[in-house]
Amino acid sequence: MKPNPRILAPLLAVALALTACGGDQQLASGGVGEGGTGIVIGTTTGFGSVIVDGAAWDDRDARIEVETDPRAPAELADLKLGQRVELEFVQPDIARRIRIEPEAIGPVASIGPAADEFTVAGQRIRVNVDPLAGPVTLFEGVTGLAALAVADIVEVHGAPRFDAVAGRSVVVASRIERRAALPAGLVRVSGEVQAYDPALGRFRLGELTVVAGTALITPANRSLSNGQSVVVWSDAPPAGGQTLDARFIRIRERVNADREAQIAGPVSRYDAANARFEVGGIRIDARAATVEPASQTLADAKYVVVGGRFSSDGVLLASRVKIRRPGAGDIEVELRGTVTDFVSAADFRVRGVPVDASAARLTACPSGTLAADRYVEIEGSLQAGRVVAVNVHCRPEPGIGAVVERSGRAGSVDAVARTFSLTPVAGTAIAVAWTDTTLFVAPLTPQTLAGADVKVTGYFGAGGVFTARRIQLRD
Repeated sequence: MKPNPRILAPLLAVALALTACGGDQQLASGGVGEGGTGIVIGTTTGFGSVIVDGAAWDDRDARIEVETDPRAPAELADLKLGQRVELEFVQPDIARRIRIEPEAIGPVASIGPAADEFTVAGQRIRVNVDPLAGPVTLFEGVTGLAALAVADIVEVHGAPRFDAVAGRSVVVASRIERRAALPAGLVRVSGEVQAYDPALGRFRLGELTVVAGTALITPANRSLSNGQSVVVWSDAPPAGGQTLDARFIRIRERVNADREAQIAGPVSRYDAANARFEVGGIRIDARAATVEPASQTLADAKYVVVGGRFSSDGVLLASRVKIRRPGAGDIEVELRGTVTDFVSAADFRVRGVPVDASAARLTACPSGTLAADRYVEIEGSLQAGRVVAVNVHCRPEPGIGAVVERSGRAGSVDAVARTFSLTPVAGTAIAVAWTDTTLFVAPLTPQTLAGADVKVTGYFGAGGVFTARRIQLRD
């Protein structure tokens, strides 16, 4: 199984290899410079390590976080399919930090008559059902847009695109999750600062007017200006649906001269004569870029992955542009890991993701069947909130470094050493360690771990210790 190639710097060299992370494709890059970091902005399309727009990243030592409350440090978080992320790296294929970046969180203000759009925090959200236009919208906590109602709290992930036909910006959603309440009691919205008026302390995010007023701006040494990418939090939804009183504003610091970057999303404002366009609000200069596949042409709304380096004026100088082509070698969703929660071939989980493999082609699976605890590699698509598998390849569980799952009862907890033993229902106990980047899924904590029946996602090290990436109570 070949993951899609990642698009990075001009000096990218492709070297396929099966790594300890479970079959990831290794790529070398021109480097990010001494003390620098590269950045990837895109959509989570799989797990095995973390797969962003078809490219696998080793996340074993990465901090996965989300900024829920701007008054507090970013907290560890659970990465999910369809989420929009900003991934930082220093070495090729190895993630250092992954920040989950929702485009909007708030109550649904209105639902369009065509049943493919709705508004949240002044942003128009568009549901995507076409794989060629980008990752298909995944719903969680609700079956689909038809089941959403005005005032429902939702968390929306996706990429902004200027719709030239409608003459307005929309967010093409990759994930919509209905939530019970606003995180930290705050509405959240992202976008590019436009029409900033320092005298009035106002600016626009798409069709939304933001009143900065006395909002706390971070970083503290920065001032607002047009073209900046910002995240805004407010205590209340937009007044009248169009004016938001900001309480906190974070200026995103994505663009540094010569910073290596990979940006994915739908094309906006395409200028064919000058080979320029925008992706996710970032300006792209593709005059020197190789477009793949060569038989395809760029156009507005096409979903692309762009690799290159930023210029001093914030333009991404593209070296390669890859046009998304599901069904022609591009895989919509990839999962690699241990089969858990097995009920039948139509109902099980891999890396916490629901899977239906009832119509899939099975390869190398004992007796031609699936079962709990088997290690599998899955290719499929998103339908009705789950992965519908097309291909399932059963493999011997990889060795040291591969991300797998183990379940059992926790005992001998040492909170100082951050270790415990995990005893399965049948089999031998294993030693487990946790680190600063290990996520304890609420309500579980290190203090309540002893005696708990848990499921642990992690990897075995050379010494036989199982390092936990995620620990949760078993259902």
